[in-house]
Amino acid sequence: MTAYPYIPNALPEIQQRMLREIGLDSIDQLYDTIPERIRFRGSLDLPPRIHSEVDLRTHIEALLANNMHPKSICRSLGGDVPGTTFLPSVTRLPSGGSTSQLTWVIHILILVSTRLFSNSRACSVR
Repeated sequence: MTAYPYIPNALPEIQQRMLREIGLDSIDQLYDTIPERIRFRGSLDLPPRIHSEVDLRTHIEALLANNMHPKSICRSLGGDVPGTTFLPSVTRLPSGGSTSQLTWVIHILILVSTRLFSNSRACSVR
């Protein structure tokens, strides 16, 4: 297992202390109760390791920059959007299918209904 210095319990000495506390010798013992036939044996397609907390923060901020707030789209769609509405950049169903179309339909309905019931207020950015 790779240790990430910004995640304290990823350090080997911390892991060993945690294992001793629960009476185990290795992390593998945590999985002994999981039947072999249902254990995942492949490799995960994970992104490369992020080496510092600063790089991690930069990476997370770049991901968050992909999110779209409805105030940024209301000029093109019309209507006024309630301030609590938020459009995530990625939405997935447990089945793996995308709910982005459903999300957009719901938000367009919110925009249209707000437009219809707001006495035709112009889109305003607060």
